[in-house]
This record gives sequence, C-alpha cells and structure tokens, in this order.
Amino acid sequence: MKHARLVRTAAVLLGVTLAASACAATTPEASSNAGAVVGDDTLTWGTATEPVCFDPHQNSQNNAFAISRNFAESLVSTDEKGEFHPWLASSWEIAPDGLTYTFELRDDVTFSDGTPFNADAVKANIDWVTDETNKPGFAGLQVQYVDSTTVIDESTVQITLSQADSSLLGSLAGVSLGILAPASLAAESTALCAGGPALIGTGPFTFAEYTRGQSATFERYEDYDWAPETRDHEGKAYLKEVVYRFLPESSVRTGSLTSQQVDVIDSISALDKQQIDAQDGLEYLTADHAGTAFSLNVNYTTAPLDDIKVRQALQAGFNAETLVDSIYFDTVQPAWSQIASASAFYDPETEGSWGDDVEKANDLLDEAGWTERNADDVRTKNGEALTVTAVYPQPYVRDNRDQLVQAVAAEVKKNTGIDLQLKIVPIGEFTDSVAAKQWGLYPNSQAQADPGQSLFTLLDGQGNFLFKDPAATDQKLHADLVAAVGEVDPAKRLSDYAAIQEYILEQAYVIPLFVPNYQLGSLSTVHGLAFQDQAGVPDGAYDAWKE
Repeated sequence: MKHARLVRTAAVLLGVTLAASACAATTPEASSNAGAVVGDDTLTWGTATEPVCFDPHQNSQNNAFAISRNFAESLVSTDEKGEFHPWLASSWEIAPDGLTYTFELRDDVTFSDGTPFNADAVKANIDWVTDETNKPGFAGLQVQYVDSTTVIDESTVQITLSQADSSLLGSLAGVSLGILAPASLAAESTALCAGGPALIGTGPFTFAEYTRGQSATFERYEDYDWAPETRDHEGKAYLKEVVYRFLPESSVRTGSLTSQQVDVIDSISALDKQQIDAQDGLEYLTADHAGTAFSLNVNYTTAPLDDIKVRQALQAGFNAETLVDSIYFDTVQPAWSQIASASAFYDPETEGSWGDDVEKANDLLDEAGWTERNADDVRTKNGEALTVTAVYPQPYVRDNRDQLVQAVAAEVKKNTGIDLQLKIVPIGEFTDSVAAKQWGLYPNSQAQADPGQSLFTLLDGQGNFLFKDPAATDQKLHADLVAAVGEVDPAKRLSDYAAIQEYILEQAYVIPLFVPNYQLGSLSTVHGLAFQDQAGVPDGAYDAWKE
C-alpha cells in the first residue's frame, strides 16, 4: 500500500512578469513517468459530482474542475509554490500602476476543431464572462474590474482594468477563466452547460459524449503539443480515452474501485479510506487546498442574523473541533478562519478566538430578547421562533458535509435553543431562495487560492452572488476588501487580509468548520494522477497513464 500526501503552500499571488523556468509539477509519484507511453488505454474514473454545468465559465463546483481541465486551458499556469508560468500566453507584462496587462500568446496552438488560438479568441472569452447577460456566475466576479480587452495584433492582447486587481493572474490561471473556442461561445449558455462536443477548447482531450446521470467521455486530442512547463510531460496525452462515471454514493464508488470496475475514484469518506488502506493493490492520494475553509457563510443582511448578538451566539454555541473529529476522524483539520490554513494569507491569530462558549451564547441571546421557549424548546421573541435556515444546493453536497451541518444544528439547538434547519434543495430552488433572500446560512468552500475574489463573493453585499444589496452591506468590510484586492505590496496584502479575517470573525459573518482536502483512490497500475496546484482539487488526466 503506497500513500502520498500533497500539501500545497500558497505563495502570495501578485502580478509579476515571469520568464520561463524549468519547474515541473509535483505529482503523487514525484514526477516519475518512467514507462509511460502514448497508448490505447481508457481510464475509468468514478466521480462523486456530476456537473450542474460543464461550461467552466458558468460552473463553480470545485469537484467538477477536474473534468473541465481536460479540455479547457488557461493563459497562465501555477506551480506548487504559487508562482506563475506561461501556458497559452508565452509571456506578459503588467504596467506599474497595475491597470494594464499585456499578454503575448503562443502561435502554435489550435482549438480541437482546428481553428487557431489567437488574440481574438482571448478577447471573445473575456468579453463573454464580462457580459452579465450570459450569467457567467463566479467567472464574471473574477473579472469585475476588467474595463476592456483589446486585440493589439494576432498574438498580443491587452486587458485594461478600472482599478488594480492583484488577484487577476490567479483568476486567469484558474479553470473558471479557461479559454473556449469562439464557436463554442456563440452557442446559448444552456447549450454550453449541456456539455458534449459543443464545448471546444485547446486541451489534451476533446469532449466526446455525455449521458446525463451516467457518464462523460473524453477522447485524446491527437494534435495536442503545447503543455505548460508545469506539466509532467510534453506532447499528446498518454491515455486514449477518459470516462467519468457519476457515482454519488461513497460506498458505491469505493466498491467499484475495490472490485476494479473503475480505475480511479474521488471524494473518499473517512470510513472508506480504511477499506482502501486494507486492500493491497490500491493507493490513496490527498492534497490540501489553499482556498477557503468549509464554512457556514452568514447572511448578515436579513433577520434574525442581522443582529450581531444572534450571529455571535450561533458561532459560540457549539464545539466545531469535536463535531469535525466525530465525522472525519483525523482526515481533515478543524478550521479557525475562512481562509484555509494551507494559504499564505492564513492568519494564525484567529486560532482559539471564537466558538465553544455556550454560556456566552445564551447570555447573548438573552440580551437580544430571545428569552422565551416554545414547546419544542426553541427560543422565541414576541411569539416568533428563533429559526435559522441553511440552504444547501444538492449538487454541491459531498464529503459528508450535510451530516456535519446537521450535527451542528443538533448541538446548537441543545445548547442554545436556536432552531438551525438544513434545507438541501435543487439548484433552481437554491437560486430562487437567494433571489428572495430566504436563507440564513450557505455551507460552502471555494478552491481559489487568492482570497481577493472568494471573500468578495461570499461576504460583500456589492459583489456577492448571494446577496447583492449595497444598502445593507457592511461598508467597512467592502472598503477593506476593495483595498486588499488593489494592494500590490505583498507585506501589506498579508496584513490587510489578516485584519479582514479577524474582523469577519468578530462580526460573526462566517463560522469556519474544517479545512477541505481532496482525495483520490486508484489502482496501483494507474500513475501520473495529480492535483491542481493551489486549488488542490484533482487535475485532469493529461499526465495519467496505466501499466
């Protein structure tokens, strides 16, 4: 039984001009591809998550990023240290004021439909995600400061910002801003979400087939020959085909692996890890990510959580570490901050600064006027029960996270009399709940390593996809987030984000639960599996090969 653990330590992601360097990606097998050949093998991957949408511009499911990375590539790449390297862009230059990014593009790249990759294609993609009528979701928020994109010549494109954005290169390196062929962008948004051959990228695989509820199939792009230097090899993919089978039940995935019906599985529960450990011929791989912790993000704009005393009582009313350990054993670490502890931006001063103070929680609720109890032992005020609703979109539920939220709800009710109700709903109902502001908590983690955009999307009422309410937003927080994103001095950025982490915990805008990691189980005959640097989520199958 072999084990490998990848711990990603994020560097400060700042805009700098980087020359090419000979820095290879770290893989679970120490970058070894001895014996790998381009062949006719098919890799079957049992995955927990069927994407709600296959278009990387519209999809924010962390576990779906591995699928998208097979066909969607980025202008720049990152290594395990968080440093930037060329990919579809051969070089770039950033103006001293941070408002202009000029990218020189490779001239040897083609989309899988044979059309050339060029400056027009980059502009078409940036224009698409900055057009709100396309409903680009998180990708649109990542380019919120992009003012214009200009084609200088066929191989040169310039992005102009309305204000400096130190997180832009990190965003451009992510899957969400992966480059699609203009022919794909011409399709309706729903058609792009539906997947299949209509999604055309420059990646090492083409999207061959999708059967809803069953599988998605990718075939090798035979002309592919432009992998970034952070990859483990050059040229086309080793595998001829990759088939992702959608297996939402953890026990079914593990059983499929142990019986060799699939070659790889992801999202392995703590109990199933024990089963993999016990069987020869299997490997367990894991990587921490440097994005946000899995947290209960608080809607501080609507009652009852618009009252800081109620928010602080909820935050103090249970022991997160005990509950996390009871479900995940020692496979994840409890979180103190919304920023994951693997991030260079993590503030260790947050440790021990909140939570597990039931007496304080009850005193706060008394002070807030929730002094009575109903027949269900739920606190009331003026006859109204103290109910908080956590709305969780069903496609995003994974890794026993729903069980953890339910455990929190039980503990909070027992300790404080707050009725925390978990509602797992279809994605359409979640969207409606957000629009109607009928939610109190949103369980979520994000894989983006730079906190510039993730904190905006989860906490700011002006840039938030959950509650766009400038009138109700915390103006101090908004100003602090804007300043941190625009800051170009590395030390100042670190101190800015440390102060933000401490402030949002003091205000109880977030209740961190645990630091996510991502897991793969595989047959020992499978090699070259990797995790996306910084994000920590499983990577595509470009470097993978089978004995």
